[in-house]
Amino acid sequence: MKKNSFQLKAILIIIGIAALVLLMRDLNNRMYELRRLQFEADQVGVQYTQVLSTRDALQQQVTEAAQQVDPRDFGGKNNEVQPGDVLVIPVPVGGAVPTPTPATITNTLPTAKWQLWWAMFFDQQP
Repeated sequence: MKKNSFQLKAILIIIGIAALVLLMRDLNNRMYELRRLQFEADQVGVQYTQVLSTRDALQQQVTEAAQQVDPRDFGGKNNEVQPGDVLVIPVPVGGAVPTPTPATITNTLPTAKWQLWWAMFFDQQP
């Protein structure tokens, strides 16, 4: 009878230890998940702050664009002259023709087909 009770206690202790190991493993997984979620929450907080600053900058631009435009600035951009102003328009020197900039043409040497394939597979210039 003593031997049976000793075996029963040993079995119960082994079951208890196994249950404790499973509980510790579950706790470890939950702690890992908590750390991961806290890290993601911090990243989202940084992104949120960036979005808020972008929104504020865009609202500032909208406010500046909605302000009334000074008509004198508008007239100056369209070459309109007020009384007493002197309009100056730059005119090129008579007979001066701007010289066009020639386009440069690069001569490439013909390459073998295997070199083209090699370049295509390994992201290299032929």
